[in-house]
Amino acid sequence: MAEIDDRWHATHRSTGARVRTDRYGVGRRWLARWRDDTGTQRKRAFDRRADAEAFIAQVTTDLNRGAYTSPAAGKVQLAAYAEGWLAAQTSDPSTREATALRLRLHILPALGAHELRALRPSVVQAWTRGLQAS
Repeated sequence: MAEIDDRWHATHRSTGARVRTDRYGVGRRWLARWRDDTGTQRKRAFDRRADAEAFIAQVTTDLNRGAYTSPAAGKVQLAAYAEGWLAAQTSDPSTREATALRLRLHILPALGAHELRALRPSVVQAWTRGLQAS
């Protein structure tokens, strides 16, 4: 379930009229709230209602498809992700060792400190060009 709230106006309980809140004119007006695939409530603020509605529509679609990723998921560094990924591999021991060696010698020294959300194709292309030049 997702919803959008107006943080600048509220409905008066007895009269039903719209009244200004103490947040009126301060910060972003529209608050989009949703529950992620783990049931945790998330929120994000927007200046325009149309932007909040488009965002909620995209999140809802991603949740229904099973393609939703948490905004915090990209904050993980490549080195930490690679460690967990390597531990989960079910290949034979020699393949795992070769992969660990490549990660340790080539990938992690150059890209290990990058957050996953910062790894763009241009970053990886620059890194591979650097490998080819040496």
